[in-house]
Amino acid sequence: MICSGFFAASITACLNVAHNEYCLSQILFVRYLPLVLISYSLLKRTHVSLKTPNAPLTAIRCLCGIWAVVLYIEAAQNISIINAQTLYYTAPLFTSIFFCLYAVYQKRSVWLKLVPLIIFGFLGVVLVNRPSFNGVGFGYSFAALLSALFLSLASHSLKGLGKREEPTERTIFYFSLTCCITAVALFPLESKSLKSFLDPIFILLALFTVLQQFCVTLGWGRGSTLLNCVFQFSGVPFAVMFGVLYFNESLSLPASLGVLILLASELAAVMIMNRTNPRKEGML
Repeated sequence: MICSGFFAASITACLNVAHNEYCLSQILFVRYLPLVLISYSLLKRTHVSLKTPNAPLTAIRCLCGIWAVVLYIEAAQNISIINAQTLYYTAPLFTSIFFCLYAVYQKRSVWLKLVPLIIFGFLGVVLVNRPSFNGVGFGYSFAALLSALFLSLASHSLKGLGKREEPTERTIFYFSLTCCITAVALFPLESKSLKSFLDPIFILLALFTVLQQFCVTLGWGRGSTLLNCVFQFSGVPFAVMFGVLYFNESLSLPASLGVLILLASELAAVMIMNRTNPRKEGML
């Protein structure tokens, strides 16, 4: 999940460099076509069938995942990236709420000591970004929040697929194929002219997307849900690092405090993880 956060921050940095020069369909197609090819080749090499016994969960992962991606890109291109990112990072809050409610329904024990760390993590995000919603269009802000909700549902579906031992490459194949089909459907609707697909930014986007998708699919499929919620914020310190190193951004006192809170919450989560076996106690 930490690696997933790093590659997600790398993707955001690439999109910042692009300065909205590329349309949504281009971004989707370039990011996910290599994933289609790589995951399909892995399926062939390992002789894994394209037919899945977990079709409903796979469909939920694909539909929720594509809505999360599309809504976030649209929001980030039309409102401040700071506001969009802050709303997008409410996803771990949604995920933890859904998880705890379902655990209570099933009368299972929950790692409640991790819940405050998730709240502190989001506080750290707010301190880093310091969003301001004055005069911001409600529609795109709501789209960013809705993308976080869909991301949360996609994460839960990945967890369910992992429990059912669904092959990672098959999960990635169907999601990336959904993204490419969506991109092709959007091509005629886009007003921007197509740029060269050999643009270095596109190559980096494709590379980081491949790495991020494998990391996030493995992370949610095999890891602890609440721990993943804590580590899901790890993309923010990486984004701050990229901003300072490559975009000449300054690190204010509130942002520094926010990064420290994020790092402290993740360190505390690691310490709790080392003391407790979540699989043994049924808290995944």
